[in-house]
Amino acid sequence: AVAAQQIADDWLADRSRGLTSDDPALFPGYYTLHTVEDGEIVGMLSVHARTGDVWYHSWHDDFVEMSEHA
Repeated sequence: AVAAQQIADDWLADRSRGLTSDDPALFPGYYTLHTVEDGEIVGMLSVHARTGDVWYHSWHDDFVEMSEHA
């Protein structure tokens, strides 16, 4: 998980100004991380667990809120 967050932060540093990643969530074969700007969630990306490939979730609209399912 630490490696996935470092990969995400490196990827963001090469492509954005000021975006960082939040704690990764593990899914089968990949990690998903929120992108954060000034302490606020602004997007999402994923890191492939084996290859380290990154894909930004550009198909999402603006982040509104997060909810937890029971």
